[in-house]
Amino acid sequence: MVAFFIVSNFFCQIFIIEVKLHISFTMRGSRTLYDNIFVTTDTATDVVAEKPRKGRNPELANTKNRCLVHRYYYYGKFSNKRYPDIIKDLSREFWLTPSTIPRILDEYYTELQYLKTVATSKDFFKKEWPHLVW
Repeated sequence: MVAFFIVSNFFCQIFIIEVKLHISFTMRGSRTLYDNIFVTTDTATDVVAEKPRKGRNPELANTKNRCLVHRYYYYGKFSNKRYPDIIKDLSREFWLTPSTIPRILDEYYTELQYLKTVATSKDFFKKEWPHLVW
């Protein structure tokens, strides 16, 4: 009975390793997709050793939200648009629902206060976000 336990435990370990390898080759992600198609070396150990990140990159989300807040302030200060029009424009520009934008603006209220004290000209926004048209 002890020998059977050792054999079945060994079988379970092999089965788990095979399942992990199969999952690592079928998981989503740009690096996995690239490695599975274009890299000819055996990268199975590299893929299994890494722990894949889940969700969005918080730094990129923070940058996007800051840009959205800056655009909101810019539209509010330098254009004659009303609040609903600004929200509609930001919704189209950032591919967000109109209900999401006020929530982000509320989260970044301190950034809006900062902009109120510092950003008095369009040059500030041109310097901060040179790839956008201000």
